[in-house]
Amino acid sequence: MFDKLKKYRNIIVTGPQRSGTRIVSKMISQDLGCLYVDELDINICSITELFKHLLSEERCVIHCPHLSVCCHLIDSPETIVIFMKRDLKDIEKSQERIGWEDFWKKKQLRQYFSEGNINIVKYQIWDKQKEIMEIPWLELEYESLAEHPLWVEVEDRVGFKWN
Repeated sequence: MFDKLKKYRNIIVTGPQRSGTRIVSKMISQDLGCLYVDELDINICSITELFKHLLSEERCVIHCPHLSVCCHLIDSPETIVIFMKRDLKDIEKSQERIGWEDFWKKKQLRQYFSEGNINIVKYQIWDKQKEIMEIPWLELEYESLAEHPLWVEVEDRVGFKWN
């Protein structure tokens, strides 16, 4: 499913929280045999920690939805950014289901110097970011992942938490 990503040493996966960033990061990591770097491994939104992984010798898939705000600034060679797309209503249902806190929504909105719905803001800003990206990028629809062996059907996600 992810063969076209083999040529990249680093794969950054970003987008709104609950848009599929973690599961696609794990899928790519498994399929390509790369190190999976979770957002917790980069302290959620540490640019310093992100770049430590980008500059390391290890080939990795970096899960970092909180850092979508700066993905247009990344110019690390052999890196691609994958931006996840998912229906806004489904994102919000998932956020409610896991109890995603307003604290994180507000924190991210501050990064964008904005107010409102963080998911809408991220999509609006992404449309501008991708026009000025210096590295390759790819948009990936959440629903396109359904055929992957790691996919979990909605009714089976009852016990899922935010991490």
